[in-house]
Amino acid sequence: MSFSLPTQIFDKWREIAAYLLTDSNFSREATLIFPPKHVAVTSSAGNNLAGQTQNVFAHGGPAPFSFGEQDDTGGRQYKEEETTRTIRLRVYFEKKNFIKTTNIVIPANAVQIIGAMTDLPLLKAASAIRLLSDITGLNINCVLAGDPFPYGFGRTQNFIAYLVEA
Repeated sequence: MSFSLPTQIFDKWREIAAYLLTDSNFSREATLIFPPKHVAVTSSAGNNLAGQTQNVFAHGGPAPFSFGEQDDTGGRQYKEEETTRTIRLRVYFEKKNFIKTTNIVIPANAVQIIGAMTDLPLLKAASAIRLLSDITGLNINCVLAGDPFPYGFGRTQNFIAYLVEA
């Protein structure tokens, strides 16, 4: 004997799952930190002896530094800029609150996250994830501990992943 569930049940599940990721009572913001980008510096001509800029306009660049101002690039022709992006995740810091999954090995001091499948490529590309800890009240930088896996009805809307402190 087989039976089928009405599609309205699955639609309601998807609606609730999306709500849990957008409501601040159930989810929180997490900052994805991507590898730094090298940005060319064209605004000054460096003084290699003193590590300071000369008040010389480099052709094609914006306004020069003031005379004697320190060049924050350390004499390099580029500077590194951190790129970040904020997403919403459901975050569980204590193992007793984790969503039950199949038999997998969970690292010690792991954090379980649940997120939208649309954010998964961003999460995988990030070099670190910054979370605000419930336990300490401090920001902690974490990295993925293994591959995220699909979660929920149809396994197309959400994923579960585990993070460890970097």
